[in-house]
Amino acid sequence: MQLLIALVVLGPLRADADPGTVVVVGKSDAHARDVTAQAVSAAVSKADWKLIGKRLSESDTSSISKCFTREEPQRCILRLVQDKGVQRVAYVSVDPDPSRGERGLKLTGRIVTAKLDLVLIASRFCDHCTDDTLARSATDLMKDLLDRVALTSGRTVLSVKSSPQGARYTVDGAFVGVTDASIDVTPGPHTVTVELEGFETFVQSVRATEGQTAEVNAVFRRRNTDVRPLPGPTDSSTRGVDNQGADVRVEPPRRSRAAKPLLVVGGVVLAAGVVLLMLDEDSTVSPPGTEQRATFYDTATPGLVTIAGGAVLAGLGAYFYWKSPGANATASIRPTPNGTMMTLSTSF
Repeated sequence: MQLLIALVVLGPLRADADPGTVVVVGKSDAHARDVTAQAVSAAVSKADWKLIGKRLSESDTSSISKCFTREEPQRCILRLVQDKGVQRVAYVSVDPDPSRGERGLKLTGRIVTAKLDLVLIASRFCDHCTDDTLARSATDLMKDLLDRVALTSGRTVLSVKSSPQGARYTVDGAFVGVTDASIDVTPGPHTVTVELEGFETFVQSVRATEGQTAEVNAVFRRRNTDVRPLPGPTDSSTRGVDNQGADVRVEPPRRSRAAKPLLVVGGVVLAAGVVLLMLDEDSTVSPPGTEQRATFYDTATPGLVTIAGGAVLAGLGAYFYWKSPGANATASIRPTPNGTMMTLSTSF
């Protein structure tokens, strides 16, 4: 069995990152193992692994391979590397796969870590492998394993809160649940979308780090700005507050257009009724020797009816004036052969 140990450190290292090593073995050619080692090293370094600079011996790598055949491989491997300060091992075997053609390869990856009492295993297949396709397969294989380690260990947490609570939220486009909640996620960047009916959608990008809790606090704003007049003694106030509490200028409410015509007409009709009552005459007998009147003005009943009609019209005008400041109403008056007809149209 041929082997290659990748001991490179890529990018900046966290001081608290656990030290680890990458072991690439298999029956493929040396070039394929080298491409795989570089891709795997880059993937684990991106996940905050601190790769050791001390090379494992051929005897050590052979012993690690044998540990996978034992009942508790993770404990066997960690005992072998503990004196070198290694707490995580990424082990990848690259072997020819005749079922996938002359240049087909099978990648079998394993991750051993002191944080989990188990070994995580995954595989990838590469048809007609070139360097770029092999590197992508190795990277995808390792990312899958690293994500499973993070979710299984529960050491990378995302906390999503909102005000108000009870909002639906998604992580990287996948629905998760409702706020407030804390979930296990994989290390790295994530996009959190929080939605609540009647409010603007809240979107935030956050980076989750292993061993830490990334927090998202969604403060919602209403979709439409509602302007409410400030309380005051009259409706003529021109100040108000929007739904964010900011002072704004608002137009005073308008009285109904039917109110004033009704009040005027009602007053005129009332006055007419009073005049009719004043003109009322009772039927009397003239003294002997004087001329007897043939006709008298009996206007009491029409006067009372007219006063009642005027009161009704004036009452309607007062109602629209005080109770319907925002109503859109109109009134029209036109003479008829038998009197006067009023038409009232309004909307609420």
